[in-house]
Amino acid sequence: MKKITLSLVSIVALSNFAFAGGDISPVVAPIAEVEHKHTVYVGIGYSAMSMDIDHGTYFSDNFTHGAYPLDQTATDIDANALLLLAGYKYNQYIGVEYRYTRSFGDLEVDNEDGSYDVSGTLSNSAIYLKPSYSYENLNLYGLLGCGRVLLSLDTPSDYSETGFQWGLGASYNINDEFSVFVDYTNLYDSEEFDGLYPMQDITVDSINVGIIYSFHNLF
Repeated sequence: MKKITLSLVSIVALSNFAFAGGDISPVVAPIAEVEHKHTVYVGIGYSAMSMDIDHGTYFSDNFTHGAYPLDQTATDIDANALLLLAGYKYNQYIGVEYRYTRSFGDLEVDNEDGSYDVSGTLSNSAIYLKPSYSYENLNLYGLLGCGRVLLSLDTPSDYSETGFQWGLGASYNINDEFSVFVDYTNLYDSEEFDGLYPMQDITVDSINVGIIYSFHNLF
């Protein structure tokens, strides 16, 4: 009799399970939304700037008859510079950055006869798109944008060129606010420089190191 009762109870239970639909819905964990970490940052650094001039057959009269002996053997002009930057990082992959670099002290001219100093400044102002990739505390990035290189000497005119610029670099997060960086930027690469060096291949670039302070989630 007990066996019959248990069998009937089992049949009723199975019937109720079938009418209820029979399927057991799995428990799905909610998907956490990826939070975009909007970051505004500022930085300061040191820049070793250089203007390299390939040898050519002819220099403009600005210097062959000018106040500075930048003759046809000149190969590069080096400068120590201060770098200021500010940027906005939309997420861990993309951002924008503005940089201003300006030399301090004299410019050093190196040529086949030796080296000497001239009075003047070498500066650059640029805005970049900044793609990046982060792994733990290390961040690798590129710089793609447009900038203006300005060479100012104690002559009646300044010389400048505006064009495409690019760079590659890496930064390391010390903590949530502070990070250090090192990068290379190519500021100009073409023939002549605003009429100053006709028929010359001119490259202006810089190696930069510095520190950045970040403000997270301001908006």
